[in-house]
Amino acid sequence: MCGPPVAIKKHCIYYVIIEPSGVDMAELAKKVKLEFMKFKEKEEIVRAISMDDFTRVLPAGDSHIVESGEGEAYN
Repeated sequence: MCGPPVAIKKHCIYYVIIEPSGVDMAELAKKVKLEFMKFKEKEEIVRAISMDDFTRVLPAGDSHIVESGEGEAYN
């Protein structure tokens, strides 16, 4: 899911905020997946998600990760 950071943090379990400039989409998709892998309780689920699925939701062009963390969805 993509959207404004406030809404994403409120409705997601984990989130990553990205900004333009940085690495290409394929490299960023790998980095985003690694960020989600840090949450060990959902590691198996993240492993099952393909790199194409991560790439598909990223904006076109180069980007970089600004912030990642736990959302408020299940607090």
